[in-house]
Amino acid sequence: MAITVQGNSRPKRNSKFVWRRLEDEVVILDESGTSMTELNDTAAVIWGLADGSHSVAEIAREIERQFAVDSRQSQADTADFCQQLIEAGLLELEPDSDESG
Repeated sequence: MAITVQGNSRPKRNSKFVWRRLEDEVVILDESGTSMTELNDTAAVIWGLADGSHSVAEIAREIERQFAVDSRQSQADTADFCQQLIEAGLLELEPDSDESG
Protein backbone atom coordinates (compact mmCIF):
# COMPACT_ATOMS: atom_id res chain seq x y z
CA MET A 1 0.00 0.00 0.00
CA ALA A 2 1.37 3.41 -0.97
CA ILE A 3 1.87 5.99 1.72
CA THR A 4 0.16 9.32 1.15
CA VAL A 5 1.42 12.39 2.98
CA GLN A 6 -1.32 14.48 4.57
CA GLY A 7 -1.34 17.57 6.77
CA ASN A 8 -1.37 15.51 9.97
CA SER A 9 1.46 13.22 8.76
CA ARG A 10 4.62 13.46 10.85
CA PRO A 11 7.67 12.86 8.66
CA LYS A 12 10.92 11.66 10.18
CA ARG A 13 14.40 11.51 8.66
CA ASN A 14 15.57 7.97 7.85
CA SER A 15 18.34 7.16 10.33
CA LYS A 16 20.28 5.30 7.62
CA PHE A 17 21.40 8.66 6.24
CA VAL A 18 23.76 11.24 7.69
CA TRP A 19 23.41 14.91 6.96
CA ARG A 20 25.17 18.20 7.47
CA ARG A 21 24.12 21.80 7.06
CA LEU A 22 26.49 23.82 4.89
CA GLU A 23 25.46 27.49 4.91
CA ASP A 24 21.94 27.56 3.39
CA GLU A 25 22.02 23.98 2.08
CA VAL A 26 21.78 20.52 3.54
CA VAL A 27 23.87 17.63 2.22
CA ILE A 28 22.57 14.10 2.82
CA LEU A 29 24.79 11.03 2.45
CA ASP A 30 23.86 7.37 2.51
CA GLU A 31 25.59 5.01 4.96
CA SER A 32 28.30 4.08 2.48
CA GLY A 33 28.97 7.69 1.53
CA THR A 34 28.50 6.87 -2.15
CA SER A 35 25.24 8.73 -2.72
CA MET A 36 24.75 12.41 -1.98
CA THR A 37 21.64 14.60 -2.07
CA GLU A 38 21.77 18.39 -1.78
CA LEU A 39 18.78 20.41 -0.57
CA ASN A 40 18.25 24.13 -1.11
CA ASP A 41 17.29 26.49 1.71
CA THR A 42 13.55 25.82 1.59
CA ALA A 43 14.01 22.06 1.39
CA ALA A 44 16.60 22.30 4.19
CA VAL A 45 13.98 23.80 6.51
CA ILE A 46 11.60 20.94 5.73
CA TRP A 47 14.38 18.39 6.29
CA GLY A 48 15.42 20.02 9.54
CA LEU A 49 11.89 19.89 10.93
CA ALA A 50 11.26 16.32 9.75
CA ASP A 51 12.03 14.87 13.17
CA GLY A 52 8.81 12.92 13.76
CA SER A 53 7.38 15.50 16.14
CA HIS A 54 6.26 18.12 13.58
CA SER A 55 3.31 17.53 11.27
CA VAL A 56 3.45 18.44 7.59
CA ALA A 57 1.00 21.26 8.36
CA GLU A 58 3.31 22.62 11.08
CA ILE A 59 6.32 22.41 8.77
CA ALA A 60 4.38 24.21 6.03
CA ARG A 61 3.48 27.02 8.45
CA GLU A 62 7.18 27.46 9.21
CA ILE A 63 7.89 27.65 5.46
CA GLU A 64 5.18 30.31 5.17
CA ARG A 65 6.74 32.27 8.02
CA GLN A 66 10.33 32.09 6.81
CA PHE A 67 9.73 32.58 3.10
CA ALA A 68 6.51 34.65 3.04
CA VAL A 69 4.65 32.26 0.73
CA ASP A 70 0.93 31.56 0.33
CA SER A 71 -0.53 29.12 2.86
CA ARG A 72 -2.28 26.87 0.35
CA GLN A 73 0.80 26.67 -1.86
CA SER A 74 3.08 26.01 1.12
CA GLN A 75 0.86 23.17 2.38
CA ALA A 76 0.73 21.53 -1.06
CA ASP A 77 4.44 21.97 -1.81
CA THR A 78 5.51 20.71 1.62
CA ALA A 79 3.33 17.60 1.34
CA ASP A 80 4.59 16.96 -2.22
CA PHE A 81 8.22 17.35 -1.22
CA CYS A 82 7.82 15.06 1.79
CA GLN A 83 6.16 12.51 -0.50
CA GLN A 84 9.16 12.68 -2.85
CA LEU A 85 11.59 12.19 0.04
CA ILE A 86 9.57 9.21 1.31
CA GLU A 87 9.61 7.63 -2.14
CA ALA A 88 13.38 8.19 -2.28
CA GLY A 89 13.75 6.48 1.11
CA LEU A 90 15.08 9.61 2.83
CA LEU A 91 12.02 10.16 5.05
CA GLU A 92 9.62 7.87 6.88
CA LEU A 93 6.30 8.62 8.54
CA GLU A 94 5.70 8.08 12.21
CA PRO A 95 3.42 5.01 12.53
CA ASP A 96 0.36 6.85 13.84
CA SER A 97 0.59 9.71 11.35
CA ASP A 98 -0.21 7.94 8.08
CA GLU A 99 -3.84 7.17 8.88
CA SER A 100 -6.51 8.55 6.58
CA GLY A 101 -8.46 11.39 8.00
